[in-house]
Amino acid sequence: MAKMPTSSDLCQRLLKEGASKLSNSELVAILLETTPSGEKMMTLNLSRRLLKYNDELRLVEGVVRDWIQYMNEIKKTKEAFLKASLEVQKRGLTDVLKNYNAVLYPYVPRNDLMSERSFGTGSVLSGLFVNQQHQMLGFDNLFSGSIDDITNLCHQNTILEEIGRIAKRYSATKVIVVCQHLSLDTSPTPADISFLLWLQNRLRFTGVLLLDSWIIGDNSII
Repeated sequence: MAKMPTSSDLCQRLLKEGASKLSNSELVAILLETTPSGEKMMTLNLSRRLLKYNDELRLVEGVVRDWIQYMNEIKKTKEAFLKASLEVQKRGLTDVLKNYNAVLYPYVPRNDLMSERSFGTGSVLSGLFVNQQHQMLGFDNLFSGSIDDITNLCHQNTILEEIGRIAKRYSATKVIVVCQHLSLDTSPTPADISFLLWLQNRLRFTGVLLLDSWIIGDNSII
């Protein structure tokens, strides 16, 4: 009989392979294991509301705000808890956001991204993948590092390949590139502009179009 993985085993898998590789039940197990004593029912309730019930966006965003407030009240959190929490939120929101047009209702996915920014994940570049009708299919990190790192051609080609791989997984035809500035400044840098122009030209040969680009700072997006 195969040995059942322990919560510690799941935490190690999450940190090694990434939260996206785990099932919903595995993510909840990690959240419960890493939740401070006395708070487990709150964590279970919030995760169940996001993962089990496909409520309308207004209600789901309310759950995310509750979770952010809850996280702020927990002074000491583990890396596994933070990553599992972000993944649970992303899955719940992505399910609901599939019904919204990312161009006609841009504030909808941007609210989602601001929720992730509140945790200070440190992601520099992410991609919001959409279909021909501009409906959101998924939101994934593309690259982590400094803003200046994206001027490196090797990194740029890696990002291009990652966009192609993820777009194929979602059957996406377009991508919105999201730059998260750790300096909290939403002004486009020369590196941002240079990279986006390069990416726009290169994506033309992949069948995936660059639909738009957003820059996230401290409580503001352009």
